[in-house]
Amino acid sequence: MQQAPPPQAQAYYAPAPAPTATKSKKPLIIGGIVLAAVLIIVLVILLVLALNKPSESSTGSIETEEAVTEVVEEAATEETEEAPAPSSEVAPASTTTGYVENIPYSITFDSGKVYTGTYTGYVINGKPQDENGFFEYEDGTYYIGAWVDGIRSGQGLETYANGDDYYGAWKDNRRNGQGTYSWTTGAEYVGEWKNGQRSGQGTMTYANGDEYKGAWEDSMRSGQGTLTLINGNTYVGAWQDDKRNGQGTYTWSTGAKYVGEWKDGERSGQGTMTYDNGDIYVGAWENSYRNGQGTLTFINGDTYVGGWKDGFRSGQGTYTFAGGGRYVGEWKDGKRNGQGTSYDASGAIIRQGEWKDGEFVG
Repeated sequence: MQQAPPPQAQAYYAPAPAPTATKSKKPLIIGGIVLAAVLIIVLVILLVLALNKPSESSTGSIETEEAVTEVVEEAATEETEEAPAPSSEVAPASTTTGYVENIPYSITFDSGKVYTGTYTGYVINGKPQDENGFFEYEDGTYYIGAWVDGIRSGQGLETYANGDDYYGAWKDNRRNGQGTYSWTTGAEYVGEWKNGQRSGQGTMTYANGDEYKGAWEDSMRSGQGTLTLINGNTYVGAWQDDKRNGQGTYTWSTGAKYVGEWKDGERSGQGTMTYDNGDIYVGAWENSYRNGQGTLTFINGDTYVGGWKDGFRSGQGTYTFAGGGRYVGEWKDGKRNGQGTSYDASGAIIRQGEWKDGEFVG
């Protein structure tokens, strides 16, 4: 028979008590942590979405700014193109003072002609006021130089769309004073200007090398001046309306020379022509022909005194030979034609009667 264990051993070997119905606290803590994390993540997502979503009011502000900008630019463009300039030269209505770039600007002359373009430089109350203001026309012409109260005045350079340019003095928006105009052809004028025209003293070098130095009026040679041609011919004398008019001397490179009156570029009036062979004509001219009364003295000693027409002896005249003989009578087309008498050196009559084409016919 088995012995009962001692009391100590019995306690030691007793079966473990059954578990009670009370739950563990650990799962509850873990669940709370997870739930809190989820809530935090949700809140973060909502916050991010809220920050990135544009509000209606902000969208409206952007659209308004863009729309206003377009309207202002269009209105400014229309106003510049359509608004008439009330004086000789006016910028768009503005009170701007300071440096500007490429602002619309228009120039209107008294004639009513309007030039539009853009201006860069300093302005006072919207009008250019600068020593080096830059204005570019719509056709590509540009001016850089001095401006006073919106008008080109002072020293400036204008380069035209065709390549010509002018550098010099300006006043009242026109070339006034001393200046140089250069053409793309190679021609050049250096001298005085008045109201945009060559006026005063100036030198014009033409594209072919001819040169005129003297007086100008309204861009035409007027007054005293000297024309030197590239072939060596020269004219010194009076000009009017860009032509030789008045008293003047024309010298050919061959040695021939005319001293006398001119009209519309032609020898007209009284004048003396010394030919390159030494013959000398003194008398009346018309349209660069000997016309009227005149005397031709030949280098061999012969002389003719009488009428001329279209450069030929015509009408009544006397031809005296160096040896003493002479013919007195009618002439036509440079020959003895009509009634006339020829004399020998002693004065005796040789032939008297009708002449035709230089021959005696009875």
